Parts: sequence; structure tokens; C-alpha cells
Amino acid sequence: MAQFGDQELHTFKKFAGTFRDSIHNGGPALAAMRRHGAIKQIDVAGTRIVPTVLKDETSNITHFRGKARISHTAEEPLDAPSHKWYYFAYKGALAVTDVLENRGKQQIINRVDGELKKARIYLADRFNKNVVKLQSTNATDFGEPTAEIHDGIPDIVFAHASTNDSINTLGGIDRSLAANSWYRNEVFDITNSNVLANMNLLLMNSTRNGVRPGVWLNGKNAYNLLGALLNAKFVINQPTSARPIKFQAGFSGLMMDGAEMVWDHEIVEDQTIGDTGSGQGVAYGMSTEFWNYVEGKPWVFEMLPWKKPDGGSEIMAQEFTILAARSHYHELPRTCGVAFGITA
Repeated sequence: MAQFGDQELHTFKKFAGTFRDSIHNGGPALAAMRRHGAIKQIDVAGTRIVPTVLKDETSNITHFRGKARISHTAEEPLDAPSHKWYYFAYKGALAVTDVLENRGKQQIINRVDGELKKARIYLADRFNKNVVKLQSTNATDFGEPTAEIHDGIPDIVFAHASTNDSINTLGGIDRSLAANSWYRNEVFDITNSNVLANMNLLLMNSTRNGVRPGVWLNGKNAYNLLGALLNAKFVINQPTSARPIKFQAGFSGLMMDGAEMVWDHEIVEDQTIGDTGSGQGVAYGMSTEFWNYVEGKPWVFEMLPWKKPDGGSEIMAQEFTILAARSHYHELPRTCGVAFGITA
């Protein structure tokens, strides 16, 4: 019988590249982040990540000539947001009977590969949920403390349910304070209004120094409505010869003002976002240049050695654990926006 240890760890290392790629492609939001370069790796060093302070204005640029004395007022470093590392552990197991019934080197390696495929599915689903849902919603869904789950897109690009403003606390910064308005995102309630015109206005309001939303993440209702409007607009403005090609393409290449349109089935469209009611849609415009889904090395995906049962009170299985470190944040929320109340 094959011994659990080096062979199984080697199996994980062998599939580690495809393991990571499969997880990134396992959900619409994660796949969009990968395409736009928002998924990065850095070393875990310290308990928090302090990103660049990016305000709309600065006193650090001065015109001068000759021997003039240059005077600057330093940017306050304590204004900078900070973000925690969040840790995940996936626990898998092979029953001792599985080991017996799959005796032999090749059989047991194939069995381990099957367990890793299952791990990829579960981790991809969980990570994608964590990206597109409110932190508190994720905690409720999984029965975990909110403090153990990183900020989702609705935390970063926030719409308060009654005031329709981005006045939550993000990265330790209270965005309800006027002095911190530089860290707010754009919010549009476009209920009963011209949807495409207001989506375009939201795009313009979210543009700063050439940085603008590069991807729209939509709930089901928003995507269906915007898809119909954009395709209708395309058909009206294109010559007849172009129509069959567009219809064959379907929604796979849907764009709006140069930004990719993505539907994610996990995006919540209810009263937790603005005052959205039944049947109304939500769309998040994310600028991708300063969007970060960070994987912490060495725990990008780290497999601990297999643990064997001792024959006592332990479960009768060979157990393994995969560890992952993650953080999710945006350095310039002013270049992001949320539109809600999207209806026909």
C-alpha cells in the first residue's frame, strides 16, 4: 500500500498551477479580476496591508524657479486605510477503507487527485462568494464571525440602504465624515429613469485622471435588462450586414462604453443594496488599475502533511488541510460606482 506523505504532497505540487487557475476561473467575478490583472501575490509580512494614499488633491506639487525655497505640507500618513489578512483552511479526507480499496501507487494518487478536484470546486465557490457579497452576508451564510471574512465588493463600493451614499467604514476610515469624502465611491439610484444615460453618467462621475471603471459586475436582473438595451442599441446603429454576426456572438462579448459586462449569480439584488426592491437590478462599476485581490505567500495554496488516524477517538480517515491567505481592497474607490434600482 502506498504511504501517505511525499507522494501525496508531490501530487498537490504537480497540480498546484492548474489548482490555482481553476479557482480563479471558478466564478464570474474572480475570472473577471484575473482577466483585468486584479489578482496579485505578495508576501505576508505583518498583520495588515497599508495601500497607497490616493486623494483627489495634494499639496506635494509646487511650481518653482531658481533658488526659491520649496515648501510642502506632508500628506498625513494616518489617513491611509489598512486591510487585514484573512486566512482560510480547507479540510479534506480519505477514509481508511478508500486507502485499502485503492491500494497501489497509481490508484491512490488518482484518488488524491479526485479529492483535490473537489477542493477546487468548493474553494472557487467560497472565494467568489466572498468577493461579491457583503462581509456581513457572508458571515451569516457560513455561520462565521464577520471579522474572519474580508470585505466584498458591496463593502468597498457601498450604497447605504436609506441615504443612498457610501458612508460605511472601510479599511478603518469612516467614510461618513466630510474630511474622508476622497475615499467614497459613487452611488446612483436610477429607478424610473433613462437607464443607459444614467449608467453613462455614473461612468463619467467615477472617472478620475483617466482612471475609470473597466468592468461592470451585474446581478441577474441588471444584466438581463442592460444586455437587452445594449443589444437593441447596437442593432439600431449598425448596418444590416453586421446584425447576424452580433446575434451569433450573444452576450459573451457584451461591453458598455468600453467596459466589460459580467453577470455573477451571487450578486445580491435586494434591500441590502440601496432601496432596491423585487425585480430591480444592481451593477457595480470597478476600476481595475487599483483593484487588489491579494494572495499571501507562502500560503497562496499550501498543503499540510497528511494526518493519519491513531485508532482511538479520531475519525477513521487520512486527513489533509489546504491553507490560503487572502485580502481584498481597492486603493481608489472614487473610481468605482454602484447603480441600483435598474428597471425597464
